[in-house]
Amino acid sequence: MAKEAVERALRDLEFRHQQVSTFFGAAPPGKVPVWWSPSAAEKQRLVGAEHTQFAKPWRHEVHVNDMQFPHPVLKHELVHAMAAPFGAPPFSVTAHYGGLLPVAGIIEGLAVAADDPLEDLTLHEWAAGMKQQSLLPDVRSLMRLDGFYNAPPARAYAAVGSFMRWLGETRGGEKLRAVYARGDWQAVYGVPLDALAADWEKFLATVPLDAAAVNQAMARFRQKSLFQRACAREVEALGREAAAVLPSDPERALATLRRVAELQPDDYRHQVAQANALERAGQKQAAADLLEKLAPNVEKDHAAAIEVSMERADLSWALQQPAETRKLLEHVLELTPSPPMDRTAHVKLAALGPDEVSRAIWQYFGPGGDDVKLLVLREALAKVPGQAEAAYLIGRKLSTRSDQPMLAVKYLSQALAGASLSPSIRREALRLKLESRFLSGDCAGLREESKTLPDYGTVFRRRSDEWLARCAFEEKVFGGALVPADAMR
Repeated sequence: MAKEAVERALRDLEFRHQQVSTFFGAAPPGKVPVWWSPSAAEKQRLVGAEHTQFAKPWRHEVHVNDMQFPHPVLKHELVHAMAAPFGAPPFSVTAHYGGLLPVAGIIEGLAVAADDPLEDLTLHEWAAGMKQQSLLPDVRSLMRLDGFYNAPPARAYAAVGSFMRWLGETRGGEKLRAVYARGDWQAVYGVPLDALAADWEKFLATVPLDAAAVNQAMARFRQKSLFQRACAREVEALGREAAAVLPSDPERALATLRRVAELQPDDYRHQVAQANALERAGQKQAAADLLEKLAPNVEKDHAAAIEVSMERADLSWALQQPAETRKLLEHVLELTPSPPMDRTAHVKLAALGPDEVSRAIWQYFGPGGDDVKLLVLREALAKVPGQAEAAYLIGRKLSTRSDQPMLAVKYLSQALAGASLSPSIRREALRLKLESRFLSGDCAGLREESKTLPDYGTVFRRRSDEWLARCAFEEKVFGGALVPADAMR
């Protein structure tokens, strides 16, 4: 790792340690060794776990791979290690029967709650969305020894995370630490788990949600537990096989995906995957016909209908049918999609013309290397400087590269100056601009811009507040924010 990357990682660790300590109500005793592997191959050589990020609570240590800043799972794993002093021996986690049987619901619930990931929705919004769609697992069963791993993983993690965070918000960190140590709800809270769960479920009913949030929860959490899906292991294996051969042998991938659809005929995604394979094999019209036949079957499931309509729009554009493409993209928007789908639909609607910028935008969403896509977009935008959606895509791509944050700010500012941006794109462009300002070390600019932020909801506000908090933390602890040596200013 480069010296600058090491410094960024160290600062991230210190900031996350402070956040977790604040959530617990006190800094746990002792230090946390963090093994930060520069590559997956190095981690495989040293500990035999190539892509898995994990903690060893009984040793109070964390093992992670180097990833893009801010590290997506570092805080979660840090919680496991920092919670170890509260856990029961010998593994320093919540456990029954002499500490030999860990209670995964409490262990993972505390980690998710303290991590409180800043995604498109809050933990409570994800849980409330599941509740509205009848996808919310019973948190009582998730807290049993065998209950957590029998539930669909994504649903289980979100549910226990929301529940434990709600406990921390309403009853304090001290009791959370106590229940982590003992796993005894009655002794710690004075009421049984059933009563706590009932109160949490009542709280979820009060969490405000719009249609887009509900659709997003359905799209994210529809997957069932491995044990609830027909031929689940065979389907997983066949899916991996199809993905591996798709680039080189789409016909073979198609045959494999047809077998998958036979095993799980009720899952529309297998037919979408078949359509992708048909397109890769050069059979665009056959792919379009397959999705057209599928569309009426998913129309009542808005999350599925949104995905199918977007796939159909892409095929219509490939078949040089701009009018049909527009119709399908407008249908996506009518169904109140998630913010990412909303942004994609608006960008593609703005690129339905025959000009070079439109072609460059559609190429951006297709296969190929990022550097080539970025070059094509920049050359096209140079000829039509006012195309806000193209400037947004360039700024978005640059914002994922930590070496040129101020260049990302330039293009995102250019996008935000355009009057044509949809609210969802404008919100995302501003979010990325704030992040890029921090990465460039421009805390003064970040603070100034934060004074006039629109009301884009809870998650947006918390994200912007976290960048401000990082600035304040780094100025206090390190004397200032980290400025990249070769940042274009």
